[in-house]
Amino acid sequence: MGGIIIRGGKIFIAGAVMILLLNSLLIPAVYAAAAGEIMLDVRQVIVIDVMPSPQGETFTYLLSAKTPADPMPEGSGPAGYTFTITGSHESQIGSIAFSEAGVYTYELRCTKTAGADYTTDPQIYTIAVHVINDYTPISIVYLSDGVKASEIIFEHVYKSPPPDPERPVTSDPGNPVFWIILMVSCSAALLIIIWVSRKSNENKEELYDKIIRRN
Repeated sequence: MGGIIIRGGKIFIAGAVMILLLNSLLIPAVYAAAAGEIMLDVRQVIVIDVMPSPQGETFTYLLSAKTPADPMPEGSGPAGYTFTITGSHESQIGSIAFSEAGVYTYELRCTKTAGADYTTDPQIYTIAVHVINDYTPISIVYLSDGVKASEIIFEHVYKSPPPDPERPVTSDPGNPVFWIILMVSCSAALLIIIWVSRKSNENKEELYDKIIRRN
């Protein structure tokens, strides 16, 4: 009996150690708000390839449950829980309260960019929440490819828009350069016509004088 008691004690200790190990694997992206509750830490990073960059970039995110009846944060709608993060910042999302043991699966993605000059991080995180009998939630986060993630982080890249190309000089009537060139050309042509006309008159007068002198 003594050996059985010791062996049972070892099993109990081993079980406790296993729970501690699972809790130690609890990634920083999940925070236990209270017994049976979790909160998610979501970090947003704006990667900038040029300076200066716009300030106050806001992105929209959607947390959705794989099973519609699963617990969700307060304020969730039929599609899930929508929230925003502005700039390079970390936000806590939740809390999500659990009242039954089981496995609950969620997805988190960015659904709206700050503008056309941003490349949005396409990552879709899967969050598996294991709730054991005492309602202690143990959460593990996976990347889109199924690899475990150490945190929930979205990296969005800002690229400055290309400079406006110089407007080519064309015969397009809507191009103001066209009208400037047309006015200059017309003025030059008018001056040439006047000069030719005066020169022609001078030549006629000289010819007329010569005829009179001969007579």
